[in-house]
Amino acid sequence: MNKTFLFLKNKKMICLLLLSALFVNLSSCKKEAAATAFTYQSKWTVAYNFTTGSMAKGTFTATLKADGKWDYLEGGFSKVDAGTWSASGNNINFVFNFSGLASYTGAKVTDNSLSGTAVADAGVSTGTWTATR
Repeated sequence: MNKTFLFLKNKKMICLLLLSALFVNLSSCKKEAAATAFTYQSKWTVAYNFTTGSMAKGTFTATLKADGKWDYLEGGFSKVDAGTWSASGNNINFVFNFSGLASYTGAKVTDNSLSGTAVADAGVSTGTWTATR
């Protein structure tokens, strides 16, 4: 009788121990925050380097907006709705609509960097660009 009592008591203790361990595990689980979806819309710092034609080199800020337009800032000069931009998957294209037509075509490298080629001055100037945010 004594052995049976101890056996049942041990079973109860083991069950209580398992239940408490399970409760602690469940109560300490935290849901991870959902990853935010990638979007091109934001402020990008673009470094450009034309290796033919104008040989221009520098950086500007492009703020890509939801309406497919973008704002430009370089040095002390800024232009609202400086051009248009579009993207498909990992590929992006943005075009200047003032001061001569220039086109920047490229791809997403990471969620915070882009790179590609640039063409300006009716195709006379060509080069590369990278962008970070």
